[in-house]
Amino acid sequence: MSPAMTWSGARRRPGEVVDGVEPGRPLAVIVGVLVEDGAAERAAGRRDLLARFKRAIAEGDLHRGADAGALASYVQTVIFGLTVQAATGASRKELLRVIDMASCAWPT
Repeated sequence: MSPAMTWSGARRRPGEVVDGVEPGRPLAVIVGVLVEDGAAERAAGRRDLLARFKRAIAEGDLHRGADAGALASYVQTVIFGLTVQAATGASRKELLRVIDMASCAWPT
């Protein structure tokens, strides 16, 4: 990651500290804060996704060969990526393009 990539502080007053992260801090620091603070929430979210995908397989909404664990990790990764992109200034149009691309990888 380039050291030039920093938090833009979009939608915040200049110099405002939010959740311990100051605008202008390197993105790696922001990601570190997210990792440190969000590990339990990430694990819980993955468990919920995993349970839902297992149910979808059992009910025939997803094919029997679908990998519920991989799908849960994939969805969570895309969501986290979108979150970082949005937080660092990506436009709605850019985010929707990513969602469209991610949808192409979804099992049918």
